[in-house]
Order: sequence, then structure tokens, then C-alpha cells
Amino acid sequence: MRLLSLKIGWLSGKKFKYYILGSKSLNSSFIILTFNFLFQFFTYDVVSLYLVMDEFYKEALKEAKKGLKEGGIPIGSVLVFNGQILGQGHNKRVQEGSCVLHGEMDALENAGRQPASVYQNSVIYTTLSPCPMCTGAILLYGIPKVIVGENQNFLGAEDHLRNNGVEVEVIQDPATIQMMRQFIEEKPELWNEDIGVD
Repeated sequence: MRLLSLKIGWLSGKKFKYYILGSKSLNSSFIILTFNFLFQFFTYDVVSLYLVMDEFYKEALKEAKKGLKEGGIPIGSVLVFNGQILGQGHNKRVQEGSCVLHGEMDALENAGRQPASVYQNSVIYTTLSPCPMCTGAILLYGIPKVIVGENQNFLGAEDHLRNNGVEVEVIQDPATIQMMRQFIEEKPELWNEDIGVD
């Protein structure tokens, strides 16, 4: 038998070291179980990162629901830099009589003035596919990644973002899809006004 040493770096503040006794006599089941066990540790931080990202989307969804309760259009957004929310907001065209305050624009406004280096290392979350106006703001400030809740009820300028080097990830969250679908069915005139359609 030969001794194989596998060291796994710091995970959750602890350093783990595993020794696997290997030989030709080891059956495939043992090998599979061993690597499955190790895989869980290798992916621990990745899974944790995903959960953190999910929390940011939940905040965007909360903003969308807040807008709906205010009598507005249920679209929310958050701007995230280095794992912290810089600004969050929701569509306020109805509430404030604004022609520009879509969810993403409100989040950017609430984030305040930021240097280019911040925008260029940020992620913007939005519950609905970005319209051309919000897409323009994302491109203007060089935000490299957009995470979209859904694009089934409305497909914005995602291709334009991708063609300009922006990473676009679409979640297709069922709760978001249903919320938006119901809103459009109940208030089609208000929705058409928001996207510039008669």
C-alpha cells in the first residue's frame, strides 16, 4: 500500500488534512465515496458564495414587492460591490411621477456618486430584464455583470449588453415571473406606459 496525502486549504477557518490509503485492492465504490466526500469540501466556498448572491437577489425582490404595495410597477434592483449593497431601489415612475426611475436607475441613484473603479467591479441585480434605458446606464458606468430575475414577461436589451462584453445571468425565478405576469394582466395600461407602448 502507498500513502496518498491530500491537503485541502483553509475552509471556514479550519485547515483540513486527509490521508487516503490507496492500492489496487481498493474497489470503485470506495474511491467514488472518497472523492464525493472530498468534493463537498472543495465546493463548500462555492456553495456559500452562491447563497450570498441569492441573498442579494432576495433584496431586489423585496424592493419589487415594496413597489407593488406602493401602487407602482413591481421591479426591484440592487447594486453590489465587494459583497456589500451600495444602493437598492424599485420602479418609482408612478409614485414620484418620474419618467426615468426604473428599478435599476433608482438603485444607481441611491448608491450615489461612485468612482469608475467601483462600478467596474460591481454587479447589478434586477428582477426584470433591463430595458434599453437601464441597459445604457449599465454600459455607461461599465458594470460588468447583470443578474436578472426573469425575462419571460419582458425581454429587454440583454443581447446589447452581451454584445458589449457584459455578463448576463438570468435566474427565471418562478415567484418573480408570477408576480410580474399577474401585474401585467391586472394593469396592462400602466405596464405599457412603463415600456413606452400605446
